[in-house]
Amino acid sequence: MSQTSDRVPRAPSRSGFLPIILREADVNGLPPAIADAVVRVESSYDPAAIGSVGEIGLMQVRPSTAAMLGFKGTPADLADPETNIRYGVRYLAQAWRLANGDLCRTLMKYRAGHGSEKMSALSAEYCRKAWLHVASVWEDRGENSDPSAVLRSAPQAAARHRLERATSDAVRPVRPSQRNILRSSHSLIAANRAQSADAWERSSGRARSQAFWAAHETRKRVLKQRFVSISMM
Repeated sequence: MSQTSDRVPRAPSRSGFLPIILREADVNGLPPAIADAVVRVESSYDPAAIGSVGEIGLMQVRPSTAAMLGFKGTPADLADPETNIRYGVRYLAQAWRLANGDLCRTLMKYRAGHGSEKMSALSAEYCRKAWLHVASVWEDRGENSDPSAVLRSAPQAAARHRLERATSDAVRPVRPSQRNILRSSHSLIAANRAQSADAWERSSGRARSQAFWAAHETRKRVLKQRFVSISMM
């Protein structure tokens, strides 16, 4: 990520993996925007990425985690994009349910383990990057949307249409049962801000925390001014 900008550039290979991401998110009852953001943060859409402790592929899945979910292949098999996304999204969807639909807690449990309950500074930063990816993807496309509305409404027909146009690939329709799966954007932002600020203040000091959230609020206001919520379309 650039050290001078919070904007997350779109990776050239994203369109090749997005149909798989959408399909697996549908199968597992997960908003596709969350799965897409995790792939971006974990590997920048690089299927050959290898983590420092043995994480593999697009979603940086550990072989032991995949085995827990029923995977019986080799590490090379797990690097296959379709296989990697299948098990990564399955694990992410479980985290989503354990976190009761809270975005930052979902990502915390994905990166630190399902049993994790402490929002560390690293998990807070992970959530920030994921949120920015959702915003930048829609902004780059010139669509009128709010990041929170993208997450809340991504499974709906209007969002599916935008994703299909972006990839020029046919994708399976998303089940209506996924609609409105996220809590309202205001309560989500408030909850995530409270959790992240607490961890950030303990690790970096109150002044840094205040500066971080001031910048965050500024970015949020700019996005809301530029975009109209998908749910209003």
